[in-house]
Amino acid sequence: MNTPHHNLSAEQGVLGCLLSDHADEYHDALAAGLKREWFYDLRHARILQAIRELELSGTPSTLIAVRQSLGDALPSVGGIAYLVDLQNSSPSPSALPLFIDQCRDAFLKRKAAAIAAEGLDLAQGDADGERVLKCILDRSTEALDEAMHKDSETGNRLSLCLADSLEKRKALADAGKRSGIPTGLRELDQQTDGLQHGEQFIIGARPGAGKTALGLTLAAEIALRQSVPTLIVSCEMSTAALLTRLCSISTGIPLSALRHGSYSEQEMKRLLTFNTTLAKSPLFIFDAIAGATGGQVAAVIRQHARRHGVRFALVDYLQKLRPDRRGEKRTYEIGEVSGELRAAAVASGVALVTLAQVNRDSEKGPEPRAPRASDLADSGQIERDADTIGLLHRDRTDPRKASFTIAKQRDGEVGEMHLVFNGPLTRFENPAKDSPYE
Repeated sequence: MNTPHHNLSAEQGVLGCLLSDHADEYHDALAAGLKREWFYDLRHARILQAIRELELSGTPSTLIAVRQSLGDALPSVGGIAYLVDLQNSSPSPSALPLFIDQCRDAFLKRKAAAIAAEGLDLAQGDADGERVLKCILDRSTEALDEAMHKDSETGNRLSLCLADSLEKRKALADAGKRSGIPTGLRELDQQTDGLQHGEQFIIGARPGAGKTALGLTLAAEIALRQSVPTLIVSCEMSTAALLTRLCSISTGIPLSALRHGSYSEQEMKRLLTFNTTLAKSPLFIFDAIAGATGGQVAAVIRQHARRHGVRFALVDYLQKLRPDRRGEKRTYEIGEVSGELRAAAVASGVALVTLAQVNRDSEKGPEPRAPRASDLADSGQIERDADTIGLLHRDRTDPRKASFTIAKQRDGEVGEMHLVFNGPLTRFENPAKDSPYE
């Protein structure tokens, strides 16, 4: 039987640094995420526990203090002689981060071996292939989460964190930049400071109100004009249809002209320029028309962020995605999908815009109203999972007039803004000054 992967010299190096006379090593180790489980040798895990108990009580983890804390357990960890050897053989405390990384790496390899063995047992049993892969994925994600988690911070570290955050915001403001990705829509950028990385922005609307048009308006600005790596997950439109819409939005050539091939020679030049821009753009389209689960789309987002540096993702649209497992109610299923998408945005640092339908409540009665956050179809969980919610509404008497209401924003204010819908180009635009839509 093979011995599980381990790195005893790295474990000894960590403990040697922690037993030194330098007071900050333990807190540096905590900040790096060091955990008892990362040690393969049970002696080392027990010594680390003794150090932790001392530090939590406010007692420096000197060699003498650790010996006293171990008490009757001292012989089982090698006695005072082993503690002295750890302290005397430790290199400079500056090597602590390297030793911690080596311990973490060995821990993850042990986890990977265990997960692989578990997956092999399942694959050789009666479980179907999808369940086997789902189990391996879940266990792998859990192991990574455990290894990535760090202890909470307090006091001076919190103060430094706040100061760093405020300084970065001030520097961006002084440079005339946004903390998030600019959308090109003036009022939206002012209210949200751009699309924020690691957050999910839900855009809800009734069918036909233009939620796809708004999503593609954002994608055209971000991917084609700003060259920010962008992923579009389409559950409703083919890749060719999406590109035609993006072409109309970007070139100003009416969509009908593109569909019928009735464009002028001057417009043909604009098409060629657009095609050159498209060929160089960091735009990725994932066709999910045939069907996809929330877990699959979340995996695609993480994969594209890792492989291609994607920073903005558009999912069109939420209710078209299936849950990874069937629930008793549709509301639970949609809630699961919404949660998986948000988790992917947080884990990958992607600014995620998820389009969603709202129910018919806003259209009932003699006087239809603008939708509310509570109108989001199928699940209140959507509202809870969203960092920001925007609700799109078009005026029935004037199709060009549109309102976009920020109904929820974790770090900002809510309120209504005005947009103009350019029907021939299927895009949303800023109202001109002194226009009736301002």
